[in-house]
Amino acid sequence: MTISSVVWSVIARRLRAHNREFQSQLYSQLDRPRRPVTYTLNIVKSIGRLTLRDRAFEVRLAEIKRLGENWCVEIETHDKEFDGESWAPYLYHQGLHLSAKNAVELQGQATSWKDEADDPHPEEGTMYVFGHHDVRNCRIVFGNIADGRIQFRWEGLCDVFWDANFEQDVPFVCDCLGLVDDA
Repeated sequence: MTISSVVWSVIARRLRAHNREFQSQLYSQLDRPRRPVTYTLNIVKSIGRLTLRDRAFEVRLAEIKRLGENWCVEIETHDKEFDGESWAPYLYHQGLHLSAKNAVELQGQATSWKDEADDPHPEEGTMYVFGHHDVRNCRIVFGNIADGRIQFRWEGLCDVFWDANFEQDVPFVCDCLGLVDDA
């Protein structure tokens, strides 16, 4: 290991720690209502799973909401430690251009794109693990709505920039139940 790779490794770890601290401070200052979590006998009921290659993460929050003419999908996962580092992937798209006017009309809809040039949406889909990177070769499919949640699957490729197995073109799949505002 060269000195420059050690220095870059130390810098990357410090940046990740600083980013986590900044996000913690930011979220603690936001004045927004708490998001609902489903509990059964004091055990959190799983609402889904996001898998990066062979690493699975339980989804702690999945929301789908309309923002103006577009739709926003946000998926947060529980922290999990790998290689001595805390991983908590965050998958989101804040500009899905779909024909649905409300959540009920999302049922059965699907969208896909290969890369930025092929993307029919005004915003890019993004995965955050240790940095924000566009996702590609994606397909999102919406299923049925029940009890204020819609089934959906989002699969594609993302960049993580961690090691040889989690560098570029890392496959991901998210199957979960997303909370919808107007179901």
